Amino acid sequence: GIDLAEVYYQVYGLGYEYPVDVLDRDFPDTPVLILDNLGHGAIVNSKAIDLVGYGTIQTNPLGGIIDRDQVTGRPTGIMGENAQQIFRSAALPPTAANQELAFYSLIDALAELNADG
Repeated sequence: GIDLAEVYYQVYGLGYEYPVDVLDRDFPDTPVLILDNLGHGAIVNSKAIDLVGYGTIQTNPLGGIIDRDQVTGRPTGIMGENAQQIFRSAALPPTAANQELAFYSLIDALAELNADG
């Protein structure tokens, strides 16, 4: 798989901004969550980071990675593995309606996969 943090480190070396800064500029007052296509990572803005409390902790959650600026320790907006799960839960809380939506979405996806063989 692709190492999301490594990709961004290569971009940083070319003088680009951290993802959190780009998202903060465009969405200063709205929490933003962008998921990777494999479910192992996410990119978030400062509003989302503050909402889940990651802005005040200096350690990684169990099984997760909060990518941080190596000098300041500030989150870069890149969340890996279990660190991104709290954002998913905040965006789609496990209410009865959301669980039903997830269930029927899975049924639809399985039917589509079955139709394709």
